[in-house]
Amino acid sequence: MAFSNPQAVKMLALGFLAQNLALGLTYGTYSAFVSRFVEEFNAPLSLAGSGLAVTALVMGLTSPLSGRLVARLPIAKVMVTGALCVALGFALLSVATSMTWVLATFAITGFGMVILGPIPAMALIANWFQADRGKALGLGMLPLGIFVMPPVATLVIAEWGWRVTALAISGVLLVCIPLLLRVQDRPGETAASQTASLAPAEPVATFLRDPRYAVLVFAYAIVAGGGSAITAHMIPLGTYMGFDANRAAVLLSMYGFAAGAGAFTFGWIADRSNGMTALLLNALLHVGSWLLMLASEGYTTAMLAAALMGLGGGGLTVAISSRLAEMYEPQRFSQALGLALALNMPFTFGAAPLLGWLYDTSGTFDVGLMTLVSAYIISTVLFIYLLQAAKKPAF
Repeated sequence: MAFSNPQAVKMLALGFLAQNLALGLTYGTYSAFVSRFVEEFNAPLSLAGSGLAVTALVMGLTSPLSGRLVARLPIAKVMVTGALCVALGFALLSVATSMTWVLATFAITGFGMVILGPIPAMALIANWFQADRGKALGLGMLPLGIFVMPPVATLVIAEWGWRVTALAISGVLLVCIPLLLRVQDRPGETAASQTASLAPAEPVATFLRDPRYAVLVFAYAIVAGGGSAITAHMIPLGTYMGFDANRAAVLLSMYGFAAGAGAFTFGWIADRSNGMTALLLNALLHVGSWLLMLASEGYTTAMLAAALMGLGGGGLTVAISSRLAEMYEPQRFSQALGLALALNMPFTFGAAPLLGWLYDTSGTFDVGLMTLVSAYIISTVLFIYLLQAAKKPAF
């Protein structure tokens, strides 16, 4: 069992560290900076809050590159380069003189994040855990930093100012680099053999020509898009349902809390069965939770629906990662994952505006919720097809 191997557990801890450095120090702190950007640069809130949109865009565009880097270079070198990029972004943020400068720093940060955290960390964990891989991926992806950093950043900014806080974040990343240098790609390798065993990256077309990969990513992207839509509109949806703003905000908090449990839950499901089954159950959970939200008339039912949505949303990336790790050997896994994350970007960017547009044109959230439920049903049917296809000879 991999969890009885101290070195495997150490690599899991380093993957967890990289993931939370990448996401926790950015997504977990940005909201604390926004009001300061408004005051400092006299910027409208819409512009001051756009840094994470820039980050997400850059991450989506560069995910395939991250996958290729992990396939061609030792993971430690990729992670350290990412940490340096994120550190540089926050160091430049500390001396920003305009919102244009701020947004440019978060473009640098976005590139650093994608090669520090998600893809290298999941590739590392997948390399070390054959048994219990799903649970290991779930533990590695627990978003501890996103929960811990908002109040910490708020307190530090209030005491020392946002520029010092940005510089401190840069310093934290630099301090952690010696730990990241201890990453070993897979069992039984030395630093020299890691470099020698790396194969050239495959062309993107190799993956896209595989219909099972293309259908899998399409179905996954539909579900991922719905998650971005609900996180953007949960509070307006709650107020539309008749709850005050504070209670509506708690719905979003419940979603976020359950997402952490979802990562481990669907990792456990993937281990007990397989990644394809985890994806199918995830899509079914999305269908059920959104229908429950649509039928909700009271706050308790809405809270339950939000929790179930979060459980599914938090487990989705673990489920797709588990499935791709089953489909591809380690050298191809990182590329397959990076390409999948890039291909879902139109869905994650488009679903939230679509839900808003459907509300604006119809005057109700019901039309948007039913539209997304219908999309989830399409994903469910595709996952059933893929589950049957997976029983045929491996690809």
